[in-house]
Amino acid sequence: MSEQAAALNPQAAHFARVHSAYVESYYDPPSMEYRRRFLTPLILRDIDLNGKTVADIGCGGGANSADLIHTFPGAVLFGFDIVSELTSLYTAETGRPAYCLDFTTPLPAEFCGRFDYVFALGVLHHMVRGLDTAMKNIHAMLKPGGIVVAVEPSSRFFLEHLRKVWYRLDPSFDSETEAAIDARDLSRQYADKFETLHTHYVGGPAFFLILQSMVLRIPYGLKTAIAKPSFLVESLCNKIPMPQLKNMFVVHMRRK
Repeated sequence: MSEQAAALNPQAAHFARVHSAYVESYYDPPSMEYRRRFLTPLILRDIDLNGKTVADIGCGGGANSADLIHTFPGAVLFGFDIVSELTSLYTAETGRPAYCLDFTTPLPAEFCGRFDYVFALGVLHHMVRGLDTAMKNIHAMLKPGGIVVAVEPSSRFFLEHLRKVWYRLDPSFDSETEAAIDARDLSRQYADKFETLHTHYVGGPAFFLILQSMVLRIPYGLKTAIAKPSFLVESLCNKIPMPQLKNMFVVHMRRK
């Protein structure tokens, strides 16, 4: 990662610093099981990526793309990340090309109009200081009618005020450059560029105990022990139709 990148966007330095701990926690077997049970069915709703060109922005070391390739072996994946070291890990993990790119800066012309799908999985809330530019870039990347799929923390969550305090106090976050997002605002603010197809709210106790175990400092042994019962509770909580009880949202938006 260049010093220039770190100076322009603090998220570059932040992710370079926390990436190892992030991978250990967010992509271990219990976390991947959480993703596959509760997130993947919503992320891939009505989607067939075979024969499609797909951008994975904020791709990290490639775990999400590897899952997509396993499910859709005919998909053509490209990774994008703000940390150059992670793009190398991505290519090693997936065998697909990856590019170091800050989506809060102008998009290189070579990536315009190339993609059928853009996946931004837990990415946009790290771009809140440059969200207008990021959404403009995603719009430019997509072919007409292309779809962006985003998974983000929801600011409608009833404990949002505590999350803001946690972001300020916990070094796992950079409170100056990341924040939860209101899915309704996202749809309204960019209605000139995207049509919102559907929005789902998800994320209960297992989100915190399993997927966010790094934040809560839950040791791996305890995490594996509580995974199955917490998944049962999560399934019940996700049936309650109240967005204020859900910590995340999954949204599909079509490029106009």
